[in-house]
Amino acid sequence: TRMANRGEAIFALNVLMEVMERYDFVTATLRETRGGPPPVVVVEGADRQIRSHRVAVVSAIYRNDAPVLLLQLRPGDQLKMLRPTDAGEVMYIEATGR
Repeated sequence: TRMANRGEAIFALNVLMEVMERYDFVTATLRETRGGPPPVVVVEGADRQIRSHRVAVVSAIYRNDAPVLLLQLRPGDQLKMLRPTDAGEVMYIEATGR
């Protein structure tokens, strides 16, 4: 078994989101990650509200255009996440950081 590359992950998620008519991103600043279980990201939104989101076990996570593990994200990273699924979990995260 191998990890999907970015293009494959984006294609699969795009098809899923189009079929579900639920293509909706959240942008926020990462405050911290928690390894779990369940794994969690704690973020601060533009409205200055702090929120936590569970991260799906099978998820696509990228930092500066490279696939990474959740715990490789850094506080202060700017995140773009697909809104949580019906199960309340984030399945796709794009992070931009220094």
